[in-house]
Amino acid sequence: MADANLGAAPGAYCDGRFNVRIGECKLVGTAQRWRRVRGSRDMAMLAHGAMQVGETPEALVEVVNGFQAAIGDPQRFSPASHVALCQALPCLDLEAALPRLLRRLAEFE
Repeated sequence: MADANLGAAPGAYCDGRFNVRIGECKLVGTAQRWRRVRGSRDMAMLAHGAMQVGETPEALVEVVNGFQAAIGDPQRFSPASHVALCQALPCLDLEAALPRLLRRLAEFE
């Protein structure tokens, strides 16, 4: 993935400047939260990322846009601003890779 980069993806839902992008399309949305540990100078951080793995973005963006309509928010998002992992890595065998990844994550300490 030579063209992976960080930045905003105009037209993407939950857009932010630290999205992981392929070209100009959002692959991973990231977030973090910092808190001072009570009674200490230490800080605690929660960081996570969310990525659409299979299919194409159209169906997921349709759900998000449906939610926007249901809450009366006029903002709509574009499937063209997103890319799924299976689109970014079309040769990746998700059926084989995901179980292996989950096993490795379960072993992580």
